[in-house]
Amino acid sequence: MHQLLRAPVRSVVRTLVSSGPGLRLVNVVHRRLTPVARRRFFYLCCDETWRVQGRWTVDFAGRRLLLPLSRDFPDAWLAAIGFHGYDPELHALYETLVTGPRPPRVVFDVGANYGLHALRFLVHGARVVAFEPNPECHRWFRGWCAANGVACDLAPVAIGDSADCVVLAFPEGRTYLGSVVPSVRAAWRAAAVRTFVVPQVSLDDVVVERDLAQRRGAPRAVGHARQARVRDRRGGRNNAAAPDARRLRRRARHELPGRGAARARDTLRSPVIATWCWNLLEPYLRRNLTNRGVERPTRKHVLEEFARVWPEVTVTLGVQEPYAGTIRFKWLVRLPSADAGLFLDDPEGWIAARYGGGKFKLNLHHGMHFVNTKNFKPAGEPRWGEVPALDLEA
Repeated sequence: MHQLLRAPVRSVVRTLVSSGPGLRLVNVVHRRLTPVARRRFFYLCCDETWRVQGRWTVDFAGRRLLLPLSRDFPDAWLAAIGFHGYDPELHALYETLVTGPRPPRVVFDVGANYGLHALRFLVHGARVVAFEPNPECHRWFRGWCAANGVACDLAPVAIGDSADCVVLAFPEGRTYLGSVVPSVRAAWRAAAVRTFVVPQVSLDDVVVERDLAQRRGAPRAVGHARQARVRDRRGGRNNAAAPDARRLRRRARHELPGRGAARARDTLRSPVIATWCWNLLEPYLRRNLTNRGVERPTRKHVLEEFARVWPEVTVTLGVQEPYAGTIRFKWLVRLPSADAGLFLDDPEGWIAARYGGGKFKLNLHHGMHFVNTKNFKPAGEPRWGEVPALDLEA
């Protein structure tokens, strides 16, 4: 009987949540379900293709949270019903912590994703340091924090054993599967995979840099590293954060020395760039280090050089045009690195949307120094002829 009812119930719910009034009705009913019923509802209506728009409220340990949902956010519906329906045992543990006699004052959320775990502690007054290297998640995390009037301490870095730079990968449109583990990325060969080069830090260095070491009488820090203990949907386990989580629990009881603080501070501020751009930039970084006497630059050296160089990098885009029986480049735009994020994420899409098709050349410069170049050839009608040429001498 239950199997016969699944399809009609799903159809009714999907129809309701596709409109604002229907979404509010489902939200009211959902808040009155038992924990067991909410879990069943999640697995019944968990569908990545459903798009919803509107306000969704949830309750946690006596506090009400607002989750603004948008059709532009592919995982909005999954996040809304997953707040209570997915991994309820872990959420029950959180409720026990925040309502206990010694609620946590500091929480580390490693692999914060959209911030649904962090929000639970934030609305109860805890300080949360959230680590999420995937820039696709940051907009929604910050939006939900703003909607609930809480501060967002978001570090765009991965967590590992030491300071480094690593490749973050996730299947297109499925940011919750992001991983820096090469074997996990290899399993996605059949899917379109997005990659970013991201900075990596250790939790030990963050504790030092943020002055969060345990002192006598100081509030306890809780390290929440889901990567270390929660089995994901592929059936595998990511143990990358486990050694750090264990060290954190051991060392947070004592005041840590000040070494490494400057390194952690620089790394926490390091930007995230697309892999293809990193591949253009890395040889230049290594040449800089070699010229300054660093004979064998480590990944740590390269990452620190990247943090120094990147704010002064510019992206210049030109297009081939006929000229006096030959060709020349017509330069169209120069972007400082701080404004180049959308272009770096999808260069051909960005070019096609603004200039149409053609043969384009990108030049990277660090100040007056040439860094590297790359060609692009987006399809479409050329629209760049109407765009005034950029004066490179200006």
